[in-house]
Amino acid sequence: MKFFLLTATLLLLASCGDSSQTNNLCNPNPCTLPHKTVCSVENDKSICSCEEGHIPSGIVCVKAEICGENSCGINENCNDSTDKIVCECKENFIKDGETCVFDCSNILNSKVNSTNDGCDCNEDYIKDELNNCIFDVNQLCNPNSCKSNEICSIEGNNYVCNCKNGYTNENDICVFDCSETENSHVNSSNNGCVCDTDYHLNNGNCIENVNPCENNPCIQINKNICTATGNEVDDFTCSCNNGYHLNGNTCVQTVNPCNPNLCTQQNKNVCTATGNEAGQYTCSCNQGFVSENGVCVEYQMPEGCQRYSSVLNLTGTQLISELNRITGDGFDGVGYDSAREHMYNEIDNINGKNQCVYTGVWYSVGSGVNCEHTWPQSRGADGDAKSDIHHLFPTNPGVNSSRSNLPFGIVVEVASIFCNSDNTYCSKRGQNANGVTVFEPANQHKGDLARAMFYFAVRYENPTDFINNQQEVLKQWNILDPVDQKEINRNNAIEQIQNNRNPFVDCPQLINQLGNF
Repeated sequence: MKFFLLTATLLLLASCGDSSQTNNLCNPNPCTLPHKTVCSVENDKSICSCEEGHIPSGIVCVKAEICGENSCGINENCNDSTDKIVCECKENFIKDGETCVFDCSNILNSKVNSTNDGCDCNEDYIKDELNNCIFDVNQLCNPNSCKSNEICSIEGNNYVCNCKNGYTNENDICVFDCSETENSHVNSSNNGCVCDTDYHLNNGNCIENVNPCENNPCIQINKNICTATGNEVDDFTCSCNNGYHLNGNTCVQTVNPCNPNLCTQQNKNVCTATGNEAGQYTCSCNQGFVSENGVCVEYQMPEGCQRYSSVLNLTGTQLISELNRITGDGFDGVGYDSAREHMYNEIDNINGKNQCVYTGVWYSVGSGVNCEHTWPQSRGADGDAKSDIHHLFPTNPGVNSSRSNLPFGIVVEVASIFCNSDNTYCSKRGQNANGVTVFEPANQHKGDLARAMFYFAVRYENPTDFINNQQEVLKQWNILDPVDQKEINRNNAIEQIQNNRNPFVDCPQLINQLGNF
């Protein structure tokens, strides 16, 4: 009995001693690693756990990742259920590289829109009522899938081509519709109608041509030459018969006022007809003589001819070729705008004024005048020739326009006359003795003009042969109006600007040695 009690007592004491030892496993706290200080007892052992807000990392604890406002990007959801934050695309978005984009994979022919919140159809596609992207049939006509002069339109899922308004289909080609204009056909540009052969347009209709001179309506005495000016009955003009010329409204017989030659003054026997009636002539000095105070004296070679000593014995094409070389060597064109500025402001500036070479009227520099091309632009004065100051002169714009591109000659039938206030300086436009419309400059400018014309013909090789039918009268004017100091000064001034001279101002006799172009 005593043995049993003793044994029981020992067992009780042993039990009490184990409980006390177990409770002291976390006191003092054995958990001293960073953020792993939470102590608990399991199976008679102390267990160290992470502090709140921390997670194990090896043998220590680190602060756990928790989703915040900016933890993930746009269109991403944040998940912190595991040890680390995980960013996942929102619903209806898929990953594209590092970015979540709207998921358009289930809509064919589509792409993400610019705001990344929906889908837009690809180019040439449009959305149908079910929000699917289908081909836009209107694109079949953009650009126009049809031929020239056809209009593209959509019918169902296809396009059709029809002729434009005003065109009709002929052999599968759209041509301008001329069906409403009789006696016409489509023009070469296929954009209008032209009349058939032997028809002409009159008030929008093609009517048959008429020869207004077929039954000659010109019945006035000595005025029976009919010239058709159109294709209708009244489209004609009447002119004088050969050997007659117009005087007022009457055709009178043409007379050669130089036959017989009435120029009998010594050394002044060159007769030039200025009209077709008796008394209409002028007398000028014989070759080799010049006029001084109304008397013809033997010509003395100008000092300027010495510049051309190497060509003084040449004539014809040889002379022309050499003068072409001489006038071209060193030539330095300044351009048209600069040429005119030099002409107005320097070369032809006389005490702040420019003089019109055709009327003698003076104007303030750069006011009331424009630039006359003695050799017209339409007759070949282009490029350097257009701006060559040797043939440019200041003129009244109205007179310049009237001269236009006419050849020069002696007017016997005046159409227009242009003069200064006292009628001492006059130019004329009208017909010459052959019925050709010409322009006759004032006597004061005839020589200057003639020498400018021959310069141009030599320098630029007579473009369009413009001088051919004028050279005889120009040679007469070269003699009639000899070089004066003003013209010499002009030649000198132009040389300073474009580095060449007019040889016919320096040595007028060279003109007679040219022969004919």
